[in-house]
Amino acid sequence: RDGKTAQAESAFRQLIEKYPNFSGPHANLGILYFHANKLDQAKSEFHEALKINPENVVCLNHLGIISRGEGKFEEARAFYEKALQIDPDYAYAHLNFGILLELYMGKLTEALDHYKRYQELTKAEGKEEDDKVAKWIVDLTRRAKK
Repeated sequence: RDGKTAQAESAFRQLIEKYPNFSGPHANLGILYFHANKLDQAKSEFHEALKINPENVVCLNHLGIISRGEGKFEEARAFYEKALQIDPDYAYAHLNFGILLELYMGKLTEALDHYKRYQELTKAEGKEEDDKVAKWIVDLTRRAKK
């Protein structure tokens, strides 16, 4: 968070060596690479984390985002669906699945359901409603009726 990515990378590598059966350090290293736009390295770390813990929904969600960016929409869909099978209340998978369905697959009604579920889940966590997603819901509701 402080922008000390080299230190964070080193710390995660040390944790991986010390605790090879923990998926968290791989997942966090994947997130670090994801934010640095080192997507091949991010994918590799997410897959390593999933070998250790196949139910790591954070990794599945990020792999969905990467797949979507690569134009692999069915693959992205599979990652989001798997994440939501494991944890139906994982808000970010709902959000990203909604984006995929709306913008890349043209499935407006399904996307709307995921956006609404994302808002419900974030409110339930005590967070404020996402204003951007609220606008998407209004717009998508209008477009879905047509």
